[in-house]
Amino acid sequence: ILACDGSSPADPGDDVFFTIYFLSFGNRPINNISICDFVPDNTTYVANSMESNLGNAGDTVLTDTDADTDGAQQFAAGATPGAPCPGVGNTDGGVLINIPGTAGNATAPGTPTSSFGYVRFTVVVD
Repeated sequence: ILACDGSSPADPGDDVFFTIYFLSFGNRPINNISICDFVPDNTTYVANSMESNLGNAGDTVLTDTDADTDGAQQFAAGATPGAPCPGVGNTDGGVLINIPGTAGNATAPGTPTSSFGYVRFTVVVD
């Protein structure tokens, strides 16, 4: 794992930000996007660090609990949260982020603005 500036390996105690970008590129829009990612080995998830963004809507800060309505949850090591997150190999936990709405299919770079977005979370190196 590299430090956030990309210049050197991350040291214990360093924060590392994971950003997963998506683009709806095809013949039709995508409805209700779900993204699952496992926390990498030798790191620990930073509580309440999830965010999402669809197009130019701005960042949406998400909570870690599945009991609310923001569509996100952090799950513990060994947990099997269900589709689309398989429990296989889940040694350090992970995140599941559901983005409501529609990502329109891209017809040109940045068009429509709802055709792209990202999810983000932070871990600390053990």
